[in-house]
Amino acid sequence: MADHTAGVGSRRPGGQVDVLARPVECAGTRGATGSGRRFHVTTTFRSGGPVAEGIWQSESAALTRFRGFIGSYATTRGGAVSLTLWAETDGEPRPLRTWSTDRGEEIHPVH
Repeated sequence: MADHTAGVGSRRPGGQVDVLARPVECAGTRGATGSGRRFHVTTTFRSGGPVAEGIWQSESAALTRFRGFIGSYATTRGGAVSLTLWAETDGEPRPLRTWSTDRGEEIHPVH
C-alpha cells in the first residue's frame, strides 16, 4: 500500500497550506514510525498559486517522490516554480531540500 496522503491547496502567508481537497490517508501511514515525524513534499506551479502536497512517514519515500517531481516538472513548459521537501516533527516544520526553476536543488543544513 502507498505510504502517503495528498491534497491540493494554496499557501497562505507564513507558509501554511490551505488544503482544498481533503487529504486521503492511505493504509500504512498511521503510526508507521511511531516518532511523530512526517515528511511533506509541496509543489507550487506559479508564485502565489495552488499547492499540491503529499505526506509520507518515510523520509526515503518522500525524497524519492521529491526527486521524481523534479524529473517530471523540470523540463515541462511552465513547469513548477518550486518544490520543497519538509520534515515535520510534532507539528514543527523544517525545510530539508528545495528546488526551483531559477536555483535548482538546494540542501538545507540541519540545525
